[in-house]
Amino acid sequence: MKINIKSTWIWYPGDFEIWQHLKISLRRKERQTSVPTFWKVDTYYPSVVFRKELNLDKPEKVKVYADGDFHIMLDSVRLRYAKDIIEIPKGKHTFSIAVANQNSIPAIFVKGETIKSDGSWEVTIYDQTWHKAGYWNLDSKEIPPSKFKLPVTEVFPVNIDKHKSSYFIDFDKEIYASLKLSTVSGKGNISIYYGESFEEAMSIDHCVLVDSCEAAGNNLEYTFELKAFRYANIVCEGKVSINKFSAFFVSTCH
Repeated sequence: MKINIKSTWIWYPGDFEIWQHLKISLRRKERQTSVPTFWKVDTYYPSVVFRKELNLDKPEKVKVYADGDFHIMLDSVRLRYAKDIIEIPKGKHTFSIAVANQNSIPAIFVKGETIKSDGSWEVTIYDQTWHKAGYWNLDSKEIPPSKFKLPVTEVFPVNIDKHKSSYFIDFDKEIYASLKLSTVSGKGNISIYYGESFEEAMSIDHCVLVDSCEAAGNNLEYTFELKAFRYANIVCEGKVSINKFSAFFVSTCH
């Protein structure tokens, strides 16, 4: 029985997780001031080589997609004028792809009749040590690691306490989300004080996460940067009204 193996994006093992952690760590802010991590932060390897040992019964055309700049090697010979489609002759071969990327993890997606990128490939960082390639469930060539995003769902507060010049909203649980204010009308400053607890959100002078914007018009919308919070204390100056509250919740279960 022929097993249908799908191609998937592959990378140096651990680099995808390290890269995601790096992005989160360097995004830290306190009261709208950037506060990068004050501990050691690892990063991914920007230049790697993938390889696969082949034994083909017949010649096979292969399409190569890469997240980064790349070149192809066959039996340790660089194919200088090869682009992204090559034909590999019948027989035993070592098929290698070198990738470099300064902005995200180097990764490849290889698709042929029998040759497919998966966890059976090996990868090295030029240290003479080869490891099994890392992979997850990125099985679409159109979505390389650099374009990966966690699913986002719009959620709404379970309770809204409206006061004379403020709104206190509760999302019922801690979320990592972008707060959205809709149908905003009037003119004046809007200040937002976030909290994982009621007390933190109420502490205007001491809560860590804050946002602000200047409203001037009718039926306006404002979406803010990702924050970790449950409560939001929204204080309005001037004549400002807000009729709808929600948040774009980033789910870590994928």
